[in-house]
Amino acid sequence: MDVKYEGPFKVVNRTANGAYVLQDLTDAILPRNYAPEQLKLVTRDEAETGRSYEIEAILDDDFDQKTGEKLYLVKWKGYDDEDNEWLPYDNFDSKAIINSYY
Repeated sequence: MDVKYEGPFKVVNRTANGAYVLQDLTDAILPRNYAPEQLKLVTRDEAETGRSYEIEAILDDDFDQKTGEKLYLVKWKGYDDEDNEWLPYDNFDSKAIINSYY
């Protein structure tokens, strides 16, 4: 099962014990600090557009004949089958969903 993240948040400080102080989009400081393993780094583009989607399932796999890349047919959570999409291995933030497919 993939971990669900919230955000985006901005890191504003690192405490002496290595936890991070976070700030939300309204510039409010979150009420508690977070350990590094509780955080996921996202690119500025992902944070600004909010374009992070959750995979419901991998439906099929194949190889791209031109590139030789392994591809996976992804069913997006909350989207219709017409939005299913073939993605290369490197596009997955977490490989757990791929492991559970097999």
